[in-house]
Amino acid sequence: MALVQVRLVAFACLAMALAAAHPGQRNLETLKKFFKGVEFLKGKTVDKLLMDKVVAQLGNMFTSKLDCKSTTESPIGFELRGVSFAECCDEFAQMNLGMINLDWSTEFAVLEGTGGQNLLVWQPNLFELPSGARLSQDVAYRFEFDEDGKISKWAMELDTTALIADVTEKNIATVLRLYDSAKLLLKGNTLSPELVAKVVSKVASSYAPTYDCSLSPASSAGFDLKGVPLQVCAAKEVDFYGGAKQVDWVIDAIAAVPASGGTRILLWQRNAVEVAGLPLTMNIASKVDFNAAGLITGFAQELDTSAVLETQARAASLVSAVSLAAQLSSLALPGGFLLGCLVGTIPLAVLGACRHRLGSHEGYHRLAV
Repeated sequence: MALVQVRLVAFACLAMALAAAHPGQRNLETLKKFFKGVEFLKGKTVDKLLMDKVVAQLGNMFTSKLDCKSTTESPIGFELRGVSFAECCDEFAQMNLGMINLDWSTEFAVLEGTGGQNLLVWQPNLFELPSGARLSQDVAYRFEFDEDGKISKWAMELDTTALIADVTEKNIATVLRLYDSAKLLLKGNTLSPELVAKVVSKVASSYAPTYDCSLSPASSAGFDLKGVPLQVCAAKEVDFYGGAKQVDWVIDAIAAVPASGGTRILLWQRNAVEVAGLPLTMNIASKVDFNAAGLITGFAQELDTSAVLETQARAASLVSAVSLAAQLSSLALPGGFLLGCLVGTIPLAVLGACRHRLGSHEGYHRLAV
């Protein structure tokens, strides 16, 4: 029995000596074990919970603090220094959220002149993007080990063009779908808290629980809210328009900001409303921000608030004129001359208000419907 124990100890010492003499082989075996260990990811949608399983099962192969990066030149890439393996996996999940890695094969190489501490990996992959499209793409890795055989650095390189295009396509589709859904409820109707509540209920699933929203914040009539629920922003917009009727709108242009990786969408909209019965057509420019999960985290609008305020004022003055005419109608005036003058000017004033607001020199244009 003692002889067996001595032999086991000797064998363990020999294995340790061989590993020390050939760190490249030891590190290669570690990497093979790692990539074998993550095969449970195949066919599963990438999210934080899935990556947490990777951390739990394989985190002991990494140093407590490490450097990690992926395609740093890309707007969706990342680079972290001195962080935990869990933090690296969180960034990886954000970059690849919603993707499915259907299959891959792996080739390894020990980089000469590094004492076996640096290894390269080449991995042909078959992905399913969040849109459902499939993509065959190579991914390259570089790993660096410490003296104890733990991974202290890793870098990943891949072409993110298709990933960004997929994010862009998905987020633009979300914006257009939201506008179409809202139009079905709003077109031809007067904005009210009850109506807007229906719209909020219909589109809320596309928004983060809280987000930032603004409407011409440089104007005293505008607003700029941070980290609030969708219904709060919607209520502020109803207050601004003051019971206006939504006649129609047309989206003239929509595009993603390239540097955002498809997460920031800009659009130009021509909007036709009736403010207190007076028609108003104006341009509205909007910026919509998305998070990695495809939920809206910011919505900013820019428009000429003075157009709305001026039209509201004109409508109020017309209401006052009508009220005055009604009061004067009860007075006995010679020949009804004064009453006739007042009543006769009201339709002309309405026509003048409409013409004035639709004048091209004001910067507002007729909406093509």
